[in-house]
Amino acid sequence: MVGWLLNKSLKINIFLKRVKNYRIIVLKDIGFKIVMKIVADKHIPFLEGVFEPYAEVVYIDGRQINHADIVDADALIIRTRTKCNAELLDGTTVSMIATATIGTDHIDLGYCKTHN
Repeated sequence: MVGWLLNKSLKINIFLKRVKNYRIIVLKDIGFKIVMKIVADKHIPFLEGVFEPYAEVVYIDGRQINHADIVDADALIIRTRTKCNAELLDGTTVSMIATATIGTDHIDLGYCKTHN
């Protein structure tokens, strides 16, 4: 169990380091808090509760995620039901897409490379 928690914590730290546009709010006499928004497919198992200590997480059905939902999001956590292309991503602040799938055919990698 300890190994699993350590591995989970390491993955969260790597995830947070890769997100470019996260915002930091300085709290007087307390330190700082990272404020970022993650939009996630609500049907990904075991995801709920993982990122809440680090970010605002909005859970939406993967088929229902649309441009309006992610305009101010920093990251997406999706499955194949969410097609990440110019129509979805253009004009958003999304800087990272994580997929809980084997492949990436639902992500327009060409668009992502030119709009990193």
